[in-house]
Amino acid sequence: LPHSFLILFRFTSSDFAALIGSYLWLNQRLECINGFAVIIAFHLITFPRWANIFIPVILFNGIEVPNPEPVGCRPSFKWCDNTPPVNVYLYLISYVLLIDFLFPAINITMNTIYSTIIAPRRQGIMQDLLVVSGSCTLLLDPIFVS
Repeated sequence: LPHSFLILFRFTSSDFAALIGSYLWLNQRLECINGFAVIIAFHLITFPRWANIFIPVILFNGIEVPNPEPVGCRPSFKWCDNTPPVNVYLYLISYVLLIDFLFPAINITMNTIYSTIIAPRRQGIMQDLLVVSGSCTLLLDPIFVS
């Protein structure tokens, strides 16, 4: 038992065991599904349709640019005519409150579920393959998206 945890919160050994037991009781799949639902809620909250619809969209043609760093949409993009910009404050506050807290929780639950599924097999190799595939995704995703 971590004695600093017991001293800090004045827990007895039985209190600490009850706390750990209640955490282990959590359903990992349900926690992961709830995390994904909150991420979907984040995307719905920050969807630009909920923003002020009357904010004008700035268009530029790329030839006559008065600013050295143009902002706005090119007229060739059809979605620029009717898509308002995202409210930056709503986006940042929602990101901090929802994504920053849920992404680590989803990562932990996904790894727990993955290790539970591959329990009789070689854990080390399979976890390494999971980490390598995730790293390759982070490396190659910007190349394929742009």
